[in-house]
Amino acid sequence: GKADGPKEQCQKVLAYFQVSNEFTQFGHTKLFLRAGTLGHMEILRKNTLQGIARIQSHWRGYRQRAVFLRLRAAAVNLQALRRGKVARVAFGVMVQEFRAAVCIQRHASGVLARRHCARRREAVATVQRCARRWLLVRRARRFAREFRELETAREAARA
Repeated sequence: GKADGPKEQCQKVLAYFQVSNEFTQFGHTKLFLRAGTLGHMEILRKNTLQGIARIQSHWRGYRQRAVFLRLRAAAVNLQALRRGKVARVAFGVMVQEFRAAVCIQRHASGVLARRHCARRREAVATVQRCARRWLLVRRARRFAREFRELETAREAARA
């Protein structure tokens, strides 16, 4: 802590790095280390810094992945909204075209039905005209025959 002096702080650091007291000697202002102790502490320091760097790297990667996933989810959501709008517009156009096709079919069916009806009416009129003509010709022949028979009877009565 803050109340510890420099010597106590050095002892805490040495205890953390598990350096035995037989490899160190405290002077009034300096700390003396036996040969190889400093190299061992440097290796521990390097390994600790590498571990810290790895932890920081993983943490930064985790945070960036989280940001990326949120952005990707937002992009996917926007794309889905856009695709939905495009699909709704296309469906509206399709419904409009379907209704137009039904209207055209309805009018075409009406035109065809009226033509068919007019042809039938014309056919019926033709049959009626032929029947009336046949009846008229038949009646005219009967009248002509009756007239001839009358004329023959009149001539026979005069003679």
